[in-house]
Amino acid sequence: MLPPKIFFEKVKEIMWPIERKELKLFIPMALMMLCILFNFGALRSIKDSLVVPSMGAEIISFLKLWLVLPSCVIFTVLYVKLSNKLNFEYIFYIIVGSFLLFFLLFAYIIYPNQDIYHPNDEMINNLIASYPNFKWFIKLGSQWSYALMYIFAELWSAVVINLMFWQFANHIFDTSKAKRFYPVLGMIGNIGLIIAGSVLVFFSSGQDVIDSELLLDSFNASAGNAIMLQPIMSIIVTAGIIAMLLFRIINRFILTDSINVLDAKKLQLK
Repeated sequence: MLPPKIFFEKVKEIMWPIERKELKLFIPMALMMLCILFNFGALRSIKDSLVVPSMGAEIISFLKLWLVLPSCVIFTVLYVKLSNKLNFEYIFYIIVGSFLLFFLLFAYIIYPNQDIYHPNDEMINNLIASYPNFKWFIKLGSQWSYALMYIFAELWSAVVINLMFWQFANHIFDTSKAKRFYPVLGMIGNIGLIIAGSVLVFFSSGQDVIDSELLLDSFNASAGNAIMLQPIMSIIVTAGIIAMLLFRIINRFILTDSINVLDAKKLQLK
């Protein structure tokens, strides 16, 4: 049987394999992932609550095939072009900033004025009756802002998490650090999903089902049990800004420390 001291050291190596000198880099990366996954959790619920009640659950597969997939391809081409002109740091700011700007526009301009921007039901029904083969395209067009929100929410996962964050992590962590850091990063990041769920429950005021009819703007929300879209989006944008600030701190102050720099070229990610 192992002595208690050695036993607890072994447990610590498994549960927290981060050395003290590495905390300066690890903690900002963990907080950055927490913010990004918080947004992922919140956006995942919001996008479904908008699309499913207004267009039906059967629209999801159609939406992913005809809009989300082409959007991913378009973004890949755009990302390659940006990579040839800018370094990774500026690309990160441009991409994440564009997402956050859209979320603000949706919450404060598009969603409160959707009756102005969306075509009326009579026109949509007439179009569907005249062109039944294009029924799903017409439905998407009738709720184009919801479809656009769905696309951006899906791209947040594919782009910001899978591409931007993990590409950055792979550049600053060598193989030995990655084996120790990534499981703990994942555990801390998942706390963001828990927080996102708690935030949605708080703003839903006890509602068991997230319904787009309850996504009222904060100026006109008269129902006591209503999810407030604008405050939630404001929190999402704030979390995104915090992630950008952490990214800047890591690049400008932490990676310049010789302890954390693996290769000088990695400071100019291409």
